[in-house]
Amino acid sequence: MIDRLSACALLAVVAAGANPFSLPDGGSGFKLLKTSTSPRSQALSDAGTADPATDPSSNPAVDSASRLELSAGWVQSYGRLDGSYQQADWILPSSDWTWMGRVRYAGFGDIPGRDDAGRSTGTYAAGSWAAEGGLSIPVSVLDGLRAGLLAGGGSESVSDVTDFAGWISAGLDWAPRSLPWAAGLSVQNFGATDGSDRLPAVVQLGVSWKAHLSDWTLVPMADLRLVADEAPVVPVGMEALWNGIALRAGYPVGRPESRPSFGAGYQGDSWGIDVGLGWHAALGFAPSGRLSVRF
Repeated sequence: MIDRLSACALLAVVAAGANPFSLPDGGSGFKLLKTSTSPRSQALSDAGTADPATDPSSNPAVDSASRLELSAGWVQSYGRLDGSYQQADWILPSSDWTWMGRVRYAGFGDIPGRDDAGRSTGTYAAGSWAAEGGLSIPVSVLDGLRAGLLAGGGSESVSDVTDFAGWISAGLDWAPRSLPWAAGLSVQNFGATDGSDRLPAVVQLGVSWKAHLSDWTLVPMADLRLVADEAPVVPVGMEALWNGIALRAGYPVGRPESRPSFGAGYQGDSWGIDVGLGWHAALGFAPSGRLSVRF
């Protein structure tokens, strides 16, 4: 029954976004939905579809959780942009199922406005929020296969105009317990708005490999990321794990003017912290951080 529901959910996601990639560059609305608001994802340059851990930013098919986890964090916009992103998450285990949810917000101020003739009309503000909830479950068809589904909704305001939207995201993660590799598929932001804007649909495929070096575990990963209004990009990342400590780095191959990203984290028995740093040649740096607690 669960296996059939998982397959139907993935088909529904694809059907809901018929021809979602027929957009010009930069032509989508709700850009919050394609921006990493997780320090881990930011540090890995959005790689990690095959190794999502308990972070649905990379793939809704998150790992099985053992304890309730609450987290909150932020990502600062690149240095030349006046804005920031905030996110709060919760993860709740229920046997092999993992329930999850998150709330995200992005706000920008002092955006210069221009009329059709190029004359200044002053400045305006823009903001968007998104709330999502769903679950990740094991699928018995293959050892180590999990499926995840998120349903969400939100709004976007630009000056005095507000649009609302609804969407679904789904994913698969296959990590055989007897093998060191994993593969993942994620399809996100398939839905519609009540205005003329289109959502930034994302399809991402990824692979990862776990290698043990002395006391460290090294996890190289590479993805193919397709976003509706962007050129294809290949995020590559590396995560090094030791005794609760994580060191991370990534690079988005194929994204002009991007530079390597970096980050680190620590997960203790009852609390954790993650930091990240994005880097763009023209826009500068974008720091991020997150605190989490487990019960």
